[in-house]
Amino acid sequence: MKASLRLCLTGGESATFLCGEPVAKLQTTTSVGVSIKATGSSPFSKVPLANCAACPCNQSPLVNPPIKLGKKILLVGEAPGEVEEQRGEFFVGPTGELLNERILPFSGVKRNDLAITNVLLCRPARKLAPGEWKQAIACCAPRLANDVRNAKPKLIIAAGKRSLHALSGRAQITALTGAPINGWRLTAKEKEDGSIDLKESGKADTVTADFTKYTILPIMHPAW
Repeated sequence: MKASLRLCLTGGESATFLCGEPVAKLQTTTSVGVSIKATGSSPFSKVPLANCAACPCNQSPLVNPPIKLGKKILLVGEAPGEVEEQRGEFFVGPTGELLNERILPFSGVKRNDLAITNVLLCRPARKLAPGEWKQAIACCAPRLANDVRNAKPKLIIAAGKRSLHALSGRAQITALTGAPINGWRLTAKEKEDGSIDLKESGKADTVTADFTKYTILPIMHPAW
């Protein structure tokens, strides 16, 4: 597999590359902040800021390892898998192996160069319908936004279409892979049937999460 992501880290500066051409300059940054930790034993109060009660994954265990601070690049995956759930870490199962073996070696980036989080902190116990994915993303979006603020990255890598949707509102990833785009400001809106949907925030809307200050680099999910 030939990775579309091209990153080069040298010294105190970094540059991203697309087809051999630098498309963004990343500066060294020092980050401060605290990671979010679970509070209480109730499955409906697993993590601050998240709306766990309305989430389709609210019966699954929380996977929430501390985010590495002081990293220029934040990798945002979709959700933990079975191995991640068992070990309490992100990207340590089959998808993590593919990331380590098929993506990072072609990018010039070492795993230790990355801060890592996920759109969802709980593994879906079953295959989610598209509407359920939207609801889960909406429920966890404020927590994700807080993770991003704490990490203070210069670049966010969106690994997979669910990650891209959460960070930018874009539903299709294939045509955007490897091309930096802007993040979005989203509002979680309750529908008549009680489900929660995502929409781009308007002037009169209450903002659920804001990613507009960040550059998003979409890549295909490592297992693709």
